[in-house]
Amino acid sequence: MANVAKARGGYSAADGPLTLRYLNSPATSTSDAQDLLALIGTSDLLLAAYGDRYVTRPAFLEAGQVQGLESDLDRLFTLLTSLPRRLFGGDLRALGRAAGMTPYQIDAVERTAEDRPLSLGRADVYAEGDGFRLLEFNIVSSVGGLEIPELNRVLLRHPALAQFIAETGLGYVDTMARVAEVIKAECERGDAGSTPVVVITDTPGNFAPFEERFQFMAKIWSGMGLDGIACPLDRFEERSGRIFADGRKVDVVYRYFLMEDLLDADSQRLIEPVLRAAEKGNVGLISRMDAELYGSKAMLALLSDEASRSAFTAEEAELIDRLLPWTRMLREGPSTADSVPVDLMRYAQASQSALVLKPSLMHGGIGVVPGWTVSPQRWQECLRTCDGGPYVLQRRVRPVTESFPVAGKPGAVEPLALNWGVFLVRGTYAGAFVRGTADPDVGVVSRATGARFGCCFHEPATASR
Repeated sequence: MANVAKARGGYSAADGPLTLRYLNSPATSTSDAQDLLALIGTSDLLLAAYGDRYVTRPAFLEAGQVQGLESDLDRLFTLLTSLPRRLFGGDLRALGRAAGMTPYQIDAVERTAEDRPLSLGRADVYAEGDGFRLLEFNIVSSVGGLEIPELNRVLLRHPALAQFIAETGLGYVDTMARVAEVIKAECERGDAGSTPVVVITDTPGNFAPFEERFQFMAKIWSGMGLDGIACPLDRFEERSGRIFADGRKVDVVYRYFLMEDLLDADSQRLIEPVLRAAEKGNVGLISRMDAELYGSKAMLALLSDEASRSAFTAEEAELIDRLLPWTRMLREGPSTADSVPVDLMRYAQASQSALVLKPSLMHGGIGVVPGWTVSPQRWQECLRTCDGGPYVLQRRVRPVTESFPVAGKPGAVEPLALNWGVFLVRGTYAGAFVRGTADPDVGVVSRATGARFGCCFHEPATASR
């Protein structure tokens, strides 16, 4: 069970100074959080993106936390993108095979890879008692949560919250604007016009459920000096090696299709023209296919595995041990746990309640099996079925809880465990959002398991205590 101990007037022991100040401020302690939820319901964008489930206050980050997350994630990104050189003699294909990719997926990586991979992604982290621990690093353009600044803007219409934010000098990052800067930089390398055309796309089956959300994103970027379009891949045309969407020449394809889509023949047929154009430099592709290689959970296993430790400096090893939970590719044979030699399969069976089984290349919690949520028989079956495949074992991270007001009960609070989604764009902190649950043992904190969404305000980098 996560830390739900109470302290300081009935609040969670992990509540930070900003949270306590917010909960105890006269303006917020006497108002009903239901007012905030009602305000959120007035935004069509938020309803399209996140539905109607929200936490009852913003999350807060202190200046030191922002600086620490930015530094740690940027350094981790550098380590991940150095793995081909450090562990495979520069052989990108060998790294792809280690991640469990198929030959065609590896081809897609090689054809579109650049010497300096784009730093754009979202780290999913939990807060433990001594700091943040990383569950996965989604280094890809198709991450969810980019529109979360709309929630910041909507909440600031609430007088009490706006007063608190003003008094404390807090702010937030417009993540969509940061990504727009990346898109414009990509356009500068080609022959884009004064208003570059960027198309948000996915396979037809995956595009349809999110069309309204994608249209909102295209509209937002159209207000930032871009010409945004949202359409599925089957509305693309290839003319003389260039990509057209709805009859307009595309400068940048902002992809939501994923590496796993290359396993499907129909999706592969639709994606192939985009890969050809990107390979020839006729269209920008954000992000390129190598992003998902570096963002796969197999890369975390390579970093975590003590067999790779000689490839890293002492300072790099300290970062790995502090930020990453124990992670291993699921393979029969010898391994280590806490520097002790173990047989990996026997260790996995004996440590079921402390481990999570994850596919290395899937997304959104698909295929994840938290050991504590299944029977021993089911756990052993999963281990046997996935042994040797593209799967990792990761040690469970137990998040501390934070206090959130209870809607309809002014002054009352409840503890929620938070999954923090922290954005990194070109090496800098680019905003964050949270998904909260009252059940820390749920396994995967996501919309599918009933999580509630929230935005984040942070102290400026110059703030100190």
